[in-house]
Amino acid sequence: MKNNHKKNLTIAKKHLFFTFFLTVSVLNVSAVPFFSGMAGAGLSFQPIPNAFLPELYTDAFFAGQVDISQNIIFRADVSVYTDNILGDNILKNTPAYFSLDEVSITYSGFLGTLSHYLSAFVGETDPIGSDLFLRRHFGIPAFGSKITETQRGITGAKIYPMSGIGASYVLRLPFNMASGVYLYYNKTTLLQNIPAVQPENDEEEIEDPVTPVEPIIVTQNVDNESLNIDLRFAGAWPAITLDFAAGFTLPFEKTDSNEEKVILLIRRADLHTGISMLIGSSYTSSLLFQAGLIKLIFNPNEEEEEKVLAFKDVYILIEPRFVAKNVGFAFSLYNIPPEVSERLFYISNPLGVNVSIYSSNIQILGKPSQFGAHITLSVPESTIQITPDMLNLQVAPFATMNIGGGKLDAAVMCNVLGITNFNTFIQNTRVSIGYKVQL
Repeated sequence: MKNNHKKNLTIAKKHLFFTFFLTVSVLNVSAVPFFSGMAGAGLSFQPIPNAFLPELYTDAFFAGQVDISQNIIFRADVSVYTDNILGDNILKNTPAYFSLDEVSITYSGFLGTLSHYLSAFVGETDPIGSDLFLRRHFGIPAFGSKITETQRGITGAKIYPMSGIGASYVLRLPFNMASGVYLYYNKTTLLQNIPAVQPENDEEEIEDPVTPVEPIIVTQNVDNESLNIDLRFAGAWPAITLDFAAGFTLPFEKTDSNEEKVILLIRRADLHTGISMLIGSSYTSSLLFQAGLIKLIFNPNEEEEEKVLAFKDVYILIEPRFVAKNVGFAFSLYNIPPEVSERLFYISNPLGVNVSIYSSNIQILGKPSQFGAHITLSVPESTIQITPDMLNLQVAPFATMNIGGGKLDAAVMCNVLGITNFNTFIQNTRVSIGYKVQL
């Protein structure tokens, strides 16, 4: 009799444990999903002398996050941009380029004061040089430079994109610190520059979409396929915000030293690294420091004229900021690699200095707005051998207004030294308009 009682008690305990486990699992998975996101669109156009219509380029993006449950987060970020839509076929058959910037799923777990985040991703994730990682894990406001802002997504300019197919693990530590490790396979042309629209005549050669107004994303043939490993450390404290990452690119080769085909060969490791540091606060006077190396080659190939480190692969942005009651100032010294600067509106050349002045306390329709100007002196190459004829002076008045639940950005860029008459004034003027809205 006692044995039967013990047996029934054991079965009851098992049923109770199973019921509890099933209930917790169902409640966790069936939690109401929560969605948040951002969408935006932009126009860039440049008047053409003696032409009725300007060159007009468009771009748009959508970034969304779905908290499927308390522990599972799904993110997606896509963008598209077009060639000149006022070309030979106005508003018809314009080549468009689609980019899958990020698709990821993250599992978060907790153990005492530590938080764990395990992710699988396709596309980009938390690129080096962007403040996206800090915003996601510490909830701080954006602190990137105004001159590196872009209408093409949520990340802004980046030193090195962690891009490809892979996984990451992030550990949130006490005292507002975090560390992470990333492992991903990268192919330069993977999920980038996918033509979304083609002309009707397949035999017609498509014009090169790289223009002074809206260049395409640059693809590189070097190191086309590679395995990448990155380590990261970040922290957010009252006086300083820091994000540092470094890693190695292991290029894949398909032939050995005898030019015979092999399945896979890795003979070198290239270093890439980057740091973003803000001393102070986004709302007060502060100092922004960003630096990094896109590629440092330990064993350069002399036949391909490779260098251990090229100046064009060095990223530097030093920007002290001063905020008074109604006005703000920023002074920037930068060397931004061409593949990064070509995607930016305010930076036309990789090496230069910039002075920004802007209002800090203007209300329009009861909402904060900002007006200002960027004055930039730059040269077309990353070199220390600068001559007067290389100098480029640009002035860009801009405005930012909160309208209809979103933010409207408008700017006019003028290359002052290139102006000699009215036609050259038109030729050296560009306009950008963008609108972003929180979903």
